[in-house]
Amino acid sequence: MNKTLIALFCGVFLFTNLLFVKAGEKSIVASKQINGLSISIDSRQELISIVQYLGDYFRLNKFNLEYKNSIDQYFEKYKDHEAVLFVKGLSQKGFTYDAPPAMMLHLSDELNVDNEMPEYLLRRIGGEDQLKKFVSVLKQFVEDTHFNEFIESHQSFYAGLVDNMATQLNDFNEIETIEKFYGKKQNSYNIILSCLNSGNYGPGVSVNGKLDIYNIMSPRKEENGQPVFGQINDIEYLVWHEFGHSYVNYLTDENNDLVEGYKQLLNPIKDQMKKQAYGSWTTVVNEQVIRAVTTFLAKQKYGDEIAEKVMYKEVGRGFIYTEPMMKALEIYSNNRSKYPTFADFYPTLIKTAFDDAKTNDYNAQYMISINQTFANVDYIVVSEKEDGNEGEILNYVKMIRDKFMKDKQIITDKEALDLDISQYSFMIYGTEKNNLLLKKFKTNLPIITSESSIKADKEYELSDGKAIFNMQNPANPEKYLLIYTAQKSDGIVNINNVFHGPTNYVVFRDRNNVLKSGTLVKVKEGWKCL
Repeated sequence: MNKTLIALFCGVFLFTNLLFVKAGEKSIVASKQINGLSISIDSRQELISIVQYLGDYFRLNKFNLEYKNSIDQYFEKYKDHEAVLFVKGLSQKGFTYDAPPAMMLHLSDELNVDNEMPEYLLRRIGGEDQLKKFVSVLKQFVEDTHFNEFIESHQSFYAGLVDNMATQLNDFNEIETIEKFYGKKQNSYNIILSCLNSGNYGPGVSVNGKLDIYNIMSPRKEENGQPVFGQINDIEYLVWHEFGHSYVNYLTDENNDLVEGYKQLLNPIKDQMKKQAYGSWTTVVNEQVIRAVTTFLAKQKYGDEIAEKVMYKEVGRGFIYTEPMMKALEIYSNNRSKYPTFADFYPTLIKTAFDDAKTNDYNAQYMISINQTFANVDYIVVSEKEDGNEGEILNYVKMIRDKFMKDKQIITDKEALDLDISQYSFMIYGTEKNNLLLKKFKTNLPIITSESSIKADKEYELSDGKAIFNMQNPANPEKYLLIYTAQKSDGIVNINNVFHGPTNYVVFRDRNNVLKSGTLVKVKEGWKCL
């Protein structure tokens, strides 16, 4: 497995709430069956996402798609349609993320509510009256816009997307992997491609004690104006993760009293989880279990080295109980005669892993990610002197500040030292030889730059290198430093243009020449680069 695959394990943004739904048949406008998977495009998902798109919904993707151009042209005069305005209002009240696509799957092909709507979705939409209004305005939108004509005119486009995905799965056998791991087969496994969406969602429908389970899958990128839903590695992770929720979520509900007994373990990660839209302890436990399972499956398939890197990236996102759960999953793997199914083992998993977590402070063993440090910055610091490049660096940092964090104040390193530095988290731009704050903390830095090398997980011999990393503030471990540095001061300008958010550090020459991206872990001597 290469770096790209490792990134896929931890970079796919997921919001999953297991819901029981009924998939339509007439609404499926393109589909293909391959190796245990049904891949399709559903007109109901296109309907809700198009209505949201016309209302500038924040959770849609930002890709420059030709499909969006077609939507703009066809639906231009309907941007103020009642359906667009009503759905926009619902979004502002919290009808977001998983709720809209899940709601659509609860509607029939004719957009009727033929079965009782789950309480979860009724609560999300605001009650029965709001649901009736929602259905009514969508039906009117379909009629007024001749929506089905738009769908029919894109039939070959939809079929092409489904075919492209299916051709990658000729040797795909991960359905067998999860069935073997959990000790249970589901009724069916389905991927619905959603052209406009962002994020992935995992509804399911109960069928005679088993489930038809779904992943509503969004594009990962665009190429030449077309949505790209990823490679086989993306599908592998999504099968492990999204479909895994069908095996896990109900077990958390069934063992609610046991799970709630460990609710205090949410406290160290509460803010990190909330920022990822995981607001309740039950949701966090589901995500934590699934991420431990996907890491364990990576270990079984790719070995310890890859699994360790995947685990550290999960921990970097706040899932600090991945390690004790991995230990517990070894018990499950080695005792399948005692635990034929994951359901048999679930109470033991929770008790073993969370008792371990109560005894050992896993929160203190790992560094939060760069993304999470970024969100907690108090001041941005620039060097007062940088070999004559300080003016250009300041202008660059102002541009970054104005784009991403307008409320943050930029101060010089000298001004920072006049503060009580133990009270703040700093984002620092400068070289280690010139920046006064970096010079003060030099003995604590996990990455050291010199004229001839950068020392991180190993020594990289070069003269034009750059490094981005985060660390605890040595004056107060509850505060952090986010450092953008380089061997030469002119290397600071445009330093942000390399991918670095989910990691703890990256060493690179430029965005196309990354030497190392990794995680920091606590050792006796301080923090070590892995």
